[in-house]
Amino acid sequence: MRTLRLLIACAPLLMAASPDSAKYNPDPDDILWFLVVSDSHIGLTIMGNPDNTENLEWATSELVQTVQPDFMAHTGDIVDAHGGGLIPLTQFEKEWKIYHDIVETNALDPESYFDLPGNHDQYGDATLEHYLAWSVQGAADGQPNHAWVVDRKDSRYLFIGLATCGSDGAIWPVDQAGLDEVDLAFLQATLQQYPDADIITFLGHHPVAYFNQGQEELYDALADNGATAYLFGHIHDHTLSWQNGVLHASVASLGKSSAKQVLLCAYDGRGFSMKAFDVGEWPMVMVTAPLDSGLAGNHPHDYMIPNSLSSAPVRALAFHPDGIKSVEGTLDTGAPIPMEEVESGVWQGHFDASKLDLYPHSLTVTAHAGSSSASHSISFHVFDDSENEPAPEPENFPEQAGDAPDIVPQDLPLEEAPSAEPPVSDLSPEGATPPEASVPQEDAALSELIAPRGEGLAGSDASDLGFASNGAKGTLRSKSGGCSATTPAPLPFLAFLCFVLSFLPSVLKLNRRHGLRRRHACGHRDLRFANCQTPVSRRALNSFSCSRVRCSGT
Repeated sequence: MRTLRLLIACAPLLMAASPDSAKYNPDPDDILWFLVVSDSHIGLTIMGNPDNTENLEWATSELVQTVQPDFMAHTGDIVDAHGGGLIPLTQFEKEWKIYHDIVETNALDPESYFDLPGNHDQYGDATLEHYLAWSVQGAADGQPNHAWVVDRKDSRYLFIGLATCGSDGAIWPVDQAGLDEVDLAFLQATLQQYPDADIITFLGHHPVAYFNQGQEELYDALADNGATAYLFGHIHDHTLSWQNGVLHASVASLGKSSAKQVLLCAYDGRGFSMKAFDVGEWPMVMVTAPLDSGLAGNHPHDYMIPNSLSSAPVRALAFHPDGIKSVEGTLDTGAPIPMEEVESGVWQGHFDASKLDLYPHSLTVTAHAGSSSASHSISFHVFDDSENEPAPEPENFPEQAGDAPDIVPQDLPLEEAPSAEPPVSDLSPEGATPPEASVPQEDAALSELIAPRGEGLAGSDASDLGFASNGAKGTLRSKSGGCSATTPAPLPFLAFLCFVLSFLPSVLKLNRRHGLRRRHACGHRDLRFANCQTPVSRRALNSFSCSRVRCSGT
């Protein structure tokens, strides 16, 4: 187990995935969407809902045929192991046969349907014999864990489905959830197999907090490998939370909960969106661009829209079994934004971002189908990218104080002009030779690295390290008044600085793995980026421009 933990921890050295790579695409050439269901509990007849088979039949037929997703995932508790009795005791072939007939009738295959085992699917069956024989994925490859890839124009999306159910065959109410050595070995091998994945999504049956084994390993794998989301079921409720920058989202049960739901999820330009819909709810509409900055409270991986865009895109998915009649967007409380279908299920319009202020904005997209309609509202932020314009070239200051030209103040007579020679300190011993004003050549080179005028630390953002960019630290000033020459920081300071910087990679990794991030009074993360002196709550990453971004809570 310790060796597997080490291998999984080393996998990020090879992975390129990052949810922060989301970008605001002008065109829908990097978009995919998929459906997630869970807890169908086929065979539940006592204390259950008779719709437990009808809902799965609807989801695998009308829903899939209308939405046309890239795939559908079922995160477990496929059957109930109830067998018409009082409690789940063991697996019943008749329950699995009902399930198999439903997915086979609706032509779901291993390329488009990914079903994972839950705790009810292993009650009384430690080897998952019934799951491997009757499920779509289990029968296809004889494995309880699965991984698949969806490729788009500029992105590779990796999905990892894990068998989080126990492997002891215990009966209800025992539930040894988690990942054993076999599961962790599969996870480690998958991460090594796809080092070129741009976005990684994990799926399982249980929330990670419920794990009895492998909990720390999965938390580390999620954080260290740049996972975007972990999608699960089990709790029969729809919940959303950000944990160490990863979205943990559950979907309500198809067969047991009062709110029977499905999840519609999408990646647009690597940016993640999702929305829960009740069984039989039409039309479906979900905004995919801009990203919703309010997803699960505060989306840490959203982007901001530059106010230089006079034609900023709005994209949404809209579906109805009888077709969508029209779709329009509304920005704040302004005029409607007309939208047209640019490809099947994808609608797009545009608005003028240059007319918007820098405060948060709301966007509502409404889809009409026959006499019914539905809406989805999001929030987004605009930033001023005029600050990205190149700064004027700095004046050419002399490298050494001794080379400074003689400047005679215009309001003083020539004979009263200050001498270019530095004054002798009153504390100097009598007859001592005054110090030279020029900087030694080797120290002059260091001064360029430590504190060039107006730049701070060369090649880095001084504000990131907590140093003033000019004069506050790393410089010494003459005791005499006026503007004196700037001299470099002493060499002991450089040694101390190198010592401190040597710990920076470890500190950053600790922050990423355990979420030890400073926060503002507003509660937003305190992050800084190159050429940005402003603490921010989100990254300004988009295909058009990157610039200073602001904390929306301050």
